[in-house]
Amino acid sequence: FFDSSIVVVSPQGRTTVEGIAANRAGWERLFRGGNPIHVLTLERVEESASGDLGYVSGRWNVGVDTPAGRSEARGHYLSVWRRRSDGWRQVAISAYVLP
Repeated sequence: FFDSSIVVVSPQGRTTVEGIAANRAGWERLFRGGNPIHVLTLERVEESASGDLGYVSGRWNVGVDTPAGRSEARGHYLSVWRRRSDGWRQVAISAYVLP
């Protein structure tokens, strides 16, 4: 089962964010902060033998200046993609893990 309208973000140690609007609002808050960064470094790309699924993995880094100083986090990510008739446009799952 996959429904592209469902977005659930469960940051470790923080409140779970559910829904597209709530996820978008969280990213907007980050990018309104001082000197925001969000970097994904691609390390691996694989495709299933059947050709209908693929995945990418690598490292992520996010940071923003806050009144208390610079706040940064980093870790690893994995995104699984499903092939559609119009190409590789739909993420089946993305996982971001802190080290």
